[in-house]
Amino acid sequence: MDLDPLLRDPVAGDFSLQPSSPCIDAADGTVAPPLDIDGQSRCDVTAVTNEGIGDIDYVDIGAYEYLSLECTTDL
Repeated sequence: MDLDPLLRDPVAGDFSLQPSSPCIDAADGTVAPPLDIDGQSRCDVTAVTNEGIGDIDYVDIGAYEYLSLECTTDL
């Protein structure tokens, strides 16, 4: 990815995604684990167009899944 991933505060160790991150719903769902590093299920942020690939095309790029009120899960 050639874009800034828009992490919340990487200098302070917060690698979660900001709401406008291009990493949201953009990963390869065929290789991503079903849970993120915190044990959260992968979810589809309905306000974001799914740019990922695989049967589950809404996994986020990175260790942390972005969670919002517009989030649905199918896993």
